Amino acid sequence: MDNPFEQPPRPTSEPPVPSAWRPEPRRRRRWRRGLLWLLALVLLVVVFVAGLALGKALEDAPVPGGTQTLVRTLDPETIGPARVVTVRRDGR
Repeated sequence: MDNPFEQPPRPTSEPPVPSAWRPEPRRRRRWRRGLLWLLALVLLVVVFVAGLALGKALEDAPVPGGTQTLVRTLDPETIGPARVVTVRRDGR
């Protein structure tokens, strides 16, 4: 043990695992790692799109204290019949 970072071999009662059994766990780890990268990428895209939507909403917000236009539609049935009023200057 010349290297201070080298770990001593562990005593075990089981024989060493043959190398034919090692690829399966590595494949699983690779698949899981790929899935984690994909989920991280999807999360990053969702956060980016949400940020764009929020920025657009804030940009389109009305200016405080600005003018406000109110549009009302009158139904013809709610207005009574027109009255004719004649105004004379001579006082009659």
